[in-house]
Amino acid sequence: ERAALNPAKDQERARHLAPYLETLRKFEATVPAASEARQQLEVFRWMVEEYRVSLFAQELGTAFPISPKRLDEQRQQFRT
Repeated sequence: ERAALNPAKDQERARHLAPYLETLRKFEATVPAASEARQQLEVFRWMVEEYRVSLFAQELGTAFPISPKRLDEQRQQFRT
């Protein structure tokens, strides 16, 4: 309903989410199934989902505080 009322704002929110979804897809394709990195990937996946809620359904609230800064910090762990 919100997307129909204000498609520009919905697209802006989607642009904020897109880099994290892309990172998630890349890491899912490259991280071995049985590894500590897989656990980190699962944490990142949930962080992305919580961020999606914070962008598109704020009234639901998130399970834990989430921000682009926190996502970026978690994403850096995959690159090191």
